[in-house]
Formats: sequence, C-alpha cells, structure tokens
Amino acid sequence: MKSSVSFSHGVLAFVFVFLAGLVQNTDLLSINHLKPNLVFVTLAALAFFISSAPFYALLAVFADVIIRFHPFFDRVDFAFLVVVLASYWLSDRLPSKPFVNYVMIVTFGTFLFYLIAAPSFILKAPFSVFFEVVYNNIVGFIIFLIFQSIFKNVSTRLSTY
Repeated sequence: MKSSVSFSHGVLAFVFVFLAGLVQNTDLLSINHLKPNLVFVTLAALAFFISSAPFYALLAVFADVIIRFHPFFDRVDFAFLVVVLASYWLSDRLPSKPFVNYVMIVTFGTFLFYLIAAPSFILKAPFSVFFEVVYNNIVGFIIFLIFQSIFKNVSTRLSTY
C-alpha cells in the first residue's frame, strides 16, 4: 500500500502533520477535557503510505516539535518518538489487512505511550486512557480513509524521499 509518487505527496504529508499539530494544540476536538492524539494517529496512518524511513523519521521529529516546542528532550518526547517509529516499523510487519493493522497500532500505541511517558496515569485514570484509545481509533479511522483516497492510485509507500 506504500507509494512511489511525487514530491507533492511528501508536501501533503508535511501539511497534514502540521495541521494535526495545530488542531491538537487547541481544544477543537476536546470532549470532556480529553483530546485524541491527532498527531500520533496521523503519523500512524502515514506509516502505511510512506516508504522512506528517514523521511518518516523527519516527519515524526517535525510533529514532536510542533506539539511540544521546547529546548530540551524529555520522557514524553522519547515516548512519542518510540511509539511513532514503532508504528512505522510495524505497519509492514503485522499479518492482517492494513486497516486492521492500523487499529492495532493505534490501540497498542496509545497504551505504550502512556506506559513509557506516565505509567501511573494508566492506573489513576484507566477510563480516560480507554476513552482516548476509542477516540483515537474513531478519528484515526477517518484520517486513514482520507489517506487511502489521496494515495489510492499508488501501490507502495512514498519512496522518492
């Protein structure tokens, strides 16, 4: 499903990550003070369409800078990048259809993020974590379908980067 296409698809990937970062930094999608991890679900969806690992890693770092702009690297940054890069690696290795794999990546990625970044949050607010997993999957479903329609004419990951 990953594509070999033009520069314009790479630019679109950056635009989608940028827009996801901007929206995530607002309360636009907030429901009862919980927001989906829009940047993570966007990058997880893009993992199925981008073939260049360095380009994908650049997108991940770009996304981290957008959502957490500060002069140091901390545990949350580490957790985010580990989960996002693991998503890329798993996108080609899980045995099911791409959308089922995507749901598994988003579900386990959300739990893994909290396990690394704030393990006590899982115990203190398990319903919040569960709601975020569900919310991430709902929003991610829409994002994945959008990317499928954008990259529908391509059969493999973006490889020109």
